[in-house]
Amino acid sequence: MRYVRNEHLSDALERTSRARLLLQRQLEIYHLIPNTTYEFRIWGNNQLGAGEIVTILSTTQPRMEEKDLVRRIMIDAKNFDTRVWIAAVGIVMGTLVILSLGTCIVLYKECREPAGSTNDFSHRC
Repeated sequence: MRYVRNEHLSDALERTSRARLLLQRQLEIYHLIPNTTYEFRIWGNNQLGAGEIVTILSTTQPRMEEKDLVRRIMIDAKNFDTRVWIAAVGIVMGTLVILSLGTCIVLYKECREPAGSTNDFSHRC
């Protein structure tokens, strides 16, 4: 495990818009090096001034190789319940069938209306 104080990260965080940071309770940081410990210093500011600085050490996860990713996917695949998937697909397909039938009925009725009705459109069937 390495301990890094990343100057580029510090510069990037300092360039981040202050207005955006004032309203956030969470901040995502990208492009960190795997299996590396970073030091973050956090404090609050308000009309009374700056709060106490809190230092947090956090370590990124090690880089995952392809075999580790496959193993993690297979664990999830073993826990996958196909009945839930089938039910969800059935609900979606049923909804599509009902909407299609409703559309067909509306179009059929529109084409069957007498030509002299009050809503005479030139584009009737």
